[in-house]
Amino acid sequence: MFILGIIIGYLICGIVILICNSLNIDEDIKEIILGWWLIPVIIPINKIIKRKKGE
Repeated sequence: MFILGIIIGYLICGIVILICNSLNIDEDIKEIILGWWLIPVIIPINKIIKRKKGE
């Protein structure tokens, strides 16, 4: 389930990049969009890494 979430997250990011490139959206806007998509993916990964290091 966790791995599936990561895969979906990367697919969404890829789609966003393609849309941004096709619409010639500025790099700043693309970074903001990707940032919002990546935050929910990165935070759980960090929590899991910290938990494994703590054990």
